[in-house]
Parts: sequence; C-alpha cells; structure tokens
Amino acid sequence: MARNALTGDFFSGTLTCLPPADSAGNILSEEDQEYPLTLISHKMNVHSQSRTTSHRWSMEIFPENFIVMNEKDARSLDIKDGERARLVSRSNSKGIVGRVRTGKLVRKGCVAVSFHYGHTQLGASRLPISQGEMVFLGGREVVDKDGLIPNPKLATGLNPNMVSRLDENLANTPMVDLTAGIPDFSSTRVKIIKEVEG
Repeated sequence: MARNALTGDFFSGTLTCLPPADSAGNILSEEDQEYPLTLISHKMNVHSQSRTTSHRWSMEIFPENFIVMNEKDARSLDIKDGERARLVSRSNSKGIVGRVRTGKLVRKGCVAVSFHYGHTQLGASRLPISQGEMVFLGGREVVDKDGLIPNPKLATGLNPNMVSRLDENLANTPMVDLTAGIPDFSSTRVKIIKEVEG
C-alpha cells in the first residue's frame, strides 16, 4: 500500500470518503467552525482563465464579479441582492469586499466567487522594468521611466484566492488535497459580513 507523503499514513486502498483536512490531518470543518459557509470558485462562460479584465468585450458583458450566495443564507444574514459584503476566512481576517448576488444558483451553506477578477499583477500594479517600451505592446502608452504604468481597471472585482485557506503546518502555503496531491480549491470556509454603506 502507498503512504501519504505529507502525513505518513497509509492510503485506505479501497473507496472511502475523507473529510477535507490539512497536512497534519486536522479536519477543516472542526478547525474552522466559526466560518459557517464553504467558498467555491468557478469560471464564467464568457471569460478567460486569467486575462479577462484585459478583454474589453467580456468586461462590457460582466464588468465585475460577485459573491454569489443562496437567497436563504442572504435572508438569514439580512443581506440583499446588490449590497456589499466582506468575505473573511481563517487565513485572511481582513477579507475581501464585493457585491452580493442572491438566488438559487448556489446551494445553501455555500458562496461562490468567479475566478477571473481581482488581479494584483497582470498590469494592475506597477512593474519596474528596464526598457519596457521595447518589450510591451503599446510602448510609451503603457510604460514610463519607472516601468509598466498600472491600470486600476485590471484590478476590478475580487479574487477568491485572497481568502483561500492556507496550511498553517506548511508555512502558510496553499492547502493541498491529501488524496489527490493537487491544490484544494473547495475546502475554504468563510463568513460573510454585511458592509455598512456610507
């Protein structure tokens, strides 16, 4: 039988259901009880993997992304469709803020944030680069003496990676699915706090 390289435990060898856990085997639903909602990410059908905010036509159709939640969860938290709210996780107590979309697209107990928005790079912030006008398409229109000129529009929206659960046992690196050995995109638990307008 094979061993898990992180925990040293033997894999079951037969079909089994394992709850999401960190590299030390701590069950996340027990560790993160104060965060009642499960965060999932998704990709929208008219957007690209990561360069969506650079695609003018896609941004005309969907100029921002949302915190999508079940209408029953929203009602219980007194959050209305279109209001701003903050997603907070164990790994990011400051959280991220976006507008809420309510409905029946997401099951109760979950919130969903599309993956394409909220960049901190890819032109959204300054990038020092020597002779950038020779490298970047657009030349002097996109580069000055200090490097790439940031375009705040490219940072539009929120990025679910900013609140994703980190593994405290592995120097706060991203969580790994212990069975598959791939990044764990579906085990982050969050709470949602209504933002007070004004």
